Amino acid sequence: MDAEIQNYQQKAEQLSKDVDVLQRKIRNLEKDVDDHQPDDKLTASASGKATKLTDAELQRQLLQLANFTGVTISNTSSKSLPRDSSHVRYKKQRRISGSCKQIQFCLCFVEEEQKLPCGEPGLACRRTISEMTVETVGTVEEDLKTALHQLESDNDLLGVFRVIRSYAESSARRKSTFCDFRDTFPDVVSFPADIHGNLIQIMHPSGIGPVMTVVWNLFIKPEAVVVPKVHLEVQISKSVRDLDEDGILQSSAKHFQIILRRLGVGKAIKSLIMAVTSTDQ
Repeated sequence: MDAEIQNYQQKAEQLSKDVDVLQRKIRNLEKDVDDHQPDDKLTASASGKATKLTDAELQRQLLQLANFTGVTISNTSSKSLPRDSSHVRYKKQRRISGSCKQIQFCLCFVEEEQKLPCGEPGLACRRTISEMTVETVGTVEEDLKTALHQLESDNDLLGVFRVIRSYAESSARRKSTFCDFRDTFPDVVSFPADIHGNLIQIMHPSGIGPVMTVVWNLFIKPEAVVVPKVHLEVQISKSVRDLDEDGILQSSAKHFQIILRRLGVGKAIKSLIMAVTSTDQ
């Protein structure tokens, strides 16, 4: 019995050592990941140094963010602001202009460096950003405006870049799909809000029959994930409605959602186009 207890104790001690080794590996891995993450809040490192963030250093950090998110920075500028207290080492208003595909933006925020209490471990100063505003050039959809407004409230610089990148890529895919349909079915499709918009209208070349409008919005989920939000609107004249005794056209929006879930956006729209063009008016 004593031998068995001793054996269990040895195994327990070895297991404890193995756990300690594993925990050290996890901490080293977390540190390595943190060292490679972009500095989205422009926060001071834990070196204890209190060096001002120069324009060259800001440009370096912004270039790091741009490479990480795919956003192009075209111009930066800064202006010194009055310090609110003796604890503020410096205060500047930063202005950044950039673009991602068709979306152009101008981002402004206040960057401030404050001295920390002597008892604060590891840091002599802290940099923060506040009063963020984001303006987009040209017409953008309401979902993007709403998401950017929320990120303004959070002063989330990295979040702004991520949302703009994700939205621009989704918009570009939508435009590419619309262009393919315009080139392939020029007599069947039209675009009430132009090719850059969120509407594609489908109608038989003869002009007779229902008008089907696919509304392709882009919905922004948390973590800057952009997903399509698509529905079908059908305009039916009274004469056509009278002929539709089985209510097929009136229920087409519901059937479109089923096709959408099975085939995806592009193929679902194409199925509508093929149904319209194959109809004997």
